[in-house]
Amino acid sequence: MATVKDFAVTLTPEQAASAIIDIVTRDERLVPALQSPPGVLLDNHRIDFPSGTVITLIFAKYYARVGS
Repeated sequence: MATVKDFAVTLTPEQAASAIIDIVTRDERLVPALQSPPGVLLDNHRIDFPSGTVITLIFAKYYARVGS
């Protein structure tokens, strides 16, 4: 069974989306610890409501298999 956790986030939605895009699409040569090719941002969609913003990010990330 999954555990529900509450988090207090001090980033705006734009800052959070920017941080996620930066990490997922970062070049592996710049961050060798990732050990995988960078992801590709396919879609970046924003919807603004009076009560807040919804940001949907869609990435493609490929992993190479080693061995069988």
